[in-house]
Parts: sequence; C-alpha cells; structure tokens
Amino acid sequence: MAETGSFTTAARKLGRDASVISRRLSQLEEQLGIRLMSRTTRRVTLTEAGKLYYRRIQVILDELAQANREASDIATSPQGVLRISLPVTFGRQWIAPLLPAFLKQHPQIRIDAHFSDRRVDLVADGFDIAIRVGTLRDSSLTVRKIASYRYVMAAAPSYLAKRGTPRTPESLAKHDCLGFSGHAAWPDWLLMKDGKRRTVHPTGPPRGGQFGSGADGGD
Repeated sequence: MAETGSFTTAARKLGRDASVISRRLSQLEEQLGIRLMSRTTRRVTLTEAGKLYYRRIQVILDELAQANREASDIATSPQGVLRISLPVTFGRQWIAPLLPAFLKQHPQIRIDAHFSDRRVDLVADGFDIAIRVGTLRDSSLTVRKIASYRYVMAAAPSYLAKRGTPRTPESLAKHDCLGFSGHAAWPDWLLMKDGKRRTVHPTGPPRGGQFGSGADGGD
C-alpha cells in the first residue's frame, strides 16, 4: 500500500482480499499505538510515522530477500564446509580416493574429514555426515545404504594347531577371542550360516581385546 496507495491494488498484487489487508493494517497500528497511513475515499498515504516505519522495515525486507536468494544459491550450487566423520580403514580405503573428484565437481565446497572409529554425535559434535559400518542404533537419524560388507573369522594356523579348531559358536567360549570395540555390535559377534544370523558373546580370555573381528554377513 505504501507503494500503490490503494488497498485494492495492493490486494491484487498480493493475491489477498482488500478487507483482510485493511484489517491487518489496523491491527498493526493498534499494536504500535500510532497511525501509519492516512485513508481517504480515493487514496491511502503514509503518515510521517508511517514513512519512518516503512524505511526501517524495507531494510529488513531487503535483507530477508537477500537471505532467500543466498539460500536458493546454496540449493542450486552447494557451498561451504562439509564436516564428515569416517571410520578409519573404510574411510581411507574407499571414501578418501573419491574426495578429489567430488571437490572438483563442487569447487565451492571444502571438506573437513575426521577419520575415527569413535561413534560421534552428529548434532553435538557438529558433523553434517557420518559414514559408519554396522547397524544404525539411533532411529532419529536418516540413513542410506552405500555398500555391503562382510567380516570373516580368522585364526593363525599355529593357534589352531595348539588349541584346536572351533566347530560350533558355543565352542568359542574356550578360545582366546579378540573383538573390535569400535564395531557397532561390540561386544557381540554376529555370525551367519545358510542365511541364518546368530549373535554370540565370546567370553574366553583375554577379555576386552580390541583387535580382530567376528564374522558378519550383514549390510
């Protein structure tokens, strides 16, 4: 209305009813305790207070429009810092080699990659993306499968010659089992045979080992 001088013209431009706009203006004036516009049967004009108010909010509206444009630019042309949490081995072997091509395709993005098997809190630690191996525990996160993996159960021939080869999951209790504490399933081992998954919890000494892995056929 400050630009058009008419409720009807302003309503037409905004796609709203003129009576709604008039009512909203009256509510604003009542809230501020001052008249912003002078109304006649032919024209609506700004009062002195209205001119000052309009100049101030115009700056805010221009800033809002600029913010909207910048947000749209980011959507069409990604930019800024992308913080990623990656598991050490998988990240260095499979993800790191892909980063140069990604940065070439998106030159306005900078990568801040952290390689660690520690399970980070994406929100608290300020990460945008985390790539993890295993089952997602926090259902509030959005997850997308990018690859499949498979663990194998292994032992040195000299160890098997001395201690014997385990034939059943239960027999693992008698063996020196090492587990990877950074794995999502720790301290359990997820075993699969003939399409059937089974969870076991090795208890043989030494307990609390941090190297090696159980066998898992999960995705």
